[in-house]
Amino acid sequence: MEATIHASSFQLESPAAEFRIPTVEGHLMDVTRQVRHILTSAQNRNGCFGDLKNVGFKWNRPVSYSNPFIQAYYTLKYYGDFMDEYCAVYDNICRFLSSEPEVSVLSLGCGSCVDFSALLYAHSPGQKISYRGVDVVNWRIRPDFEFYPYSFTQANVANITDIDPFTNVIFFPRSISDFDAKSFDALLRILGSFQMHTAKLALAIGYTSHASFLERDAARFSRVLNCFVRRGFHIHPDDYARVRQYRTCESLKTGWGEQWRKSGVFEEFAHICEELIANCPNQKANNECCGNACHDLRAAASLVHDTKWQVIRLSCDLHCPAIVPLA
Repeated sequence: MEATIHASSFQLESPAAEFRIPTVEGHLMDVTRQVRHILTSAQNRNGCFGDLKNVGFKWNRPVSYSNPFIQAYYTLKYYGDFMDEYCAVYDNICRFLSSEPEVSVLSLGCGSCVDFSALLYAHSPGQKISYRGVDVVNWRIRPDFEFYPYSFTQANVANITDIDPFTNVIFFPRSISDFDAKSFDALLRILGSFQMHTAKLALAIGYTSHASFLERDAARFSRVLNCFVRRGFHIHPDDYARVRQYRTCESLKTGWGEQWRKSGVFEEFAHICEELIANCPNQKANNECCGNACHDLRAAASLVHDTKWQVIRLSCDLHCPAIVPLA
């Protein structure tokens, strides 16, 4: 079962009066407002500290992203750095697809759709864009632009239907390890068979930096790539030698990470964390906090995250079997 939220059917062709992309500062303030609302809500503040007892976003700790407080915590830790990384990804993609009528993105495991925000800031003026995000969790924190070419589907990737045949970007934003084996196998069957009306395709992935996930992520991404190679797509010559490598991003210096850390949200977060720690039953009873949970709370604002991503550019002859002619 899937539910789709269509924010707008509007297609961006040029900066128009009805489509005003906010400044970086304005966007950060909006995300900050959403995070603040969750962190300061009475319902969450009464019980949220317990939610973090076993959460540090470590490679070997399961995380329930359906919990809104954990969504807020995750956003605080990663949003700015991921914006920097995904802007670099989409800059690469948009240049590759500059001659195409539209950049049409399918983002699998999109979470808060931070990669859609990056797409808005990275695409070239006059370039038409559309975006569909898919995630099993309907995140409460999401870009809040007044008009934008965006839709979100809450579904398991094994159950996605009606993929736009003009999709020419498939992105896994640090999500490819999150799918269970059965769902991932079903996704491969879907990607290997959906109708396509495009002769260019960009496959992109944001890698989880821990070594235990890197190899698994790379192996899964290769299987996705092979779906389209079997359909007759060819790897761009400059990308072929890098298929099994992990690129360390040379930041585009968008400043998202730095501005996010300076936005004031971290001071607010630190204040809330200290209050939570002070009200922790263990703290009150024994005058000591709850180990790693307290440390993770205090450390969230100071972390700097590695960026590892990859874009593989593919093309296909017009007579390729993968291309379904328009009626």
